[in-house]
Amino acid sequence: MVARIDYENKKKIYANYDLKFPHTKFDMEDMLSIASMEMDIEPKTYVIQEASKWFDARRSSRKENTLLSSFTGQSGKREIDIYYDDQFVTRIDRGLRDITDYSFISNCVRDANKNPLIFEYEMYNGYFLSPTGKTIRFPAQWMQQFYDMYDTRQPTFANYQLERQ
Repeated sequence: MVARIDYENKKKIYANYDLKFPHTKFDMEDMLSIASMEMDIEPKTYVIQEASKWFDARRSSRKENTLLSSFTGQSGKREIDIYYDDQFVTRIDRGLRDITDYSFISNCVRDANKNPLIFEYEMYNGYFLSPTGKTIRFPAQWMQQFYDMYDTRQPTFANYQLERQ
């Protein structure tokens, strides 16, 4: 949803999965190369689905996570907004957690027939550091416009393998 809104606001969109609107698909190698690229300060948005497959805290000392920290560490200098999701919030590497401004826990309120009524997003400061006491709610009917933005079953595993040191 955020990527679509940013796209409509003329930002360049990068994603590690296919979207149904113009964007540039990137893989691990593309992300790792950003530290050595020429400085680009045009506003852009990166959306990362299943972020722990890319920023896995269990691999924190490995080469790829060190290089990924260059990507996150330079995001402000390069006008990059990063939005990510994951089912396993405890697995996200600190390099990504440290640059997180807000995090959300989602919930779907359903009727007796299990049809979605409302999507709720409980907001936290930083990476689940402190609850804000705010919950954003969207009617399911309004969210319908975003349902077909991407294929939820498309694999997003980082298919890039660095040599082990």
